[in-house]
Amino acid sequence: MNRTAFLDRRRAECWQLGVRHRESLLQRYMDQYQIVERPLLKDVIDDIIRDVQEARLYCAALPLDTFGQTEARRGRIEVTINSRISEMPGVKDAAGVAYRTKWHESIHVTDDVSADSDQAANRPLFLPGFEEDTPRLIVCRKNRSTNGGGAEAAREFTAEHASLAAAIADEDLARSQAFQEFQHLIAEGGELPNWGWRLLYESAEFIGINPTALVDYLQQRGLFHITPRNGKKRLVANPSLGVTLCL
Repeated sequence: MNRTAFLDRRRAECWQLGVRHRESLLQRYMDQYQIVERPLLKDVIDDIIRDVQEARLYCAALPLDTFGQTEARRGRIEVTINSRISEMPGVKDAAGVAYRTKWHESIHVTDDVSADSDQAANRPLFLPGFEEDTPRLIVCRKNRSTNGGGAEAAREFTAEHASLAAAIADEDLARSQAFQEFQHLIAEGGELPNWGWRLLYESAEFIGINPTALVDYLQQRGLFHITPRNGKKRLVANPSLGVTLCL
């Protein structure tokens, strides 16, 4: 198997992990509060981290190469989202990036930090040069590559791709009028009109994620591809794959 095929397979596995992670936590949240109608994820992610995963959630200043961090401190898990995301170069939707980051850290809480996690028991999470009683820290850095080798890179690759699938639920997209219109464009096939981009951006805003993440995810799932034309990026549908998104 070549590297591209291997990465595609690993990415798909991470997406499945992210969907299972999200649905398990959401069901536990709904059961805990006896909620019948499924809520939008953006409205409950904070409560899921705090009440279901039982982690403290903070918004505080972190270095500008860091979206968020998760650490075990004095027997409690603490998740911090960088309050300076809007200052980062290239970030246009700080709220959407913060929402995606919460799911990224949520993956770490379950898989890498929780006391009952098999991964936590088997992975060295201490920073080099620190003693064992130092809080275990996982830092998600803006420019960190997830394609390198080693356990840390593999862990970040998993969290990055699993969190993307966790943050973008088909059920949420189905409630977006803009995304319904976008799917009709996809069904027609061919090159989409310019306002296809606007529909994607409105869909991203509806579900709470940054547009770049939504575009990347839907493109990776094969709904469309992007091609340059006359100095602009054009959306081209892949209707043969179907319009119904379902993992």
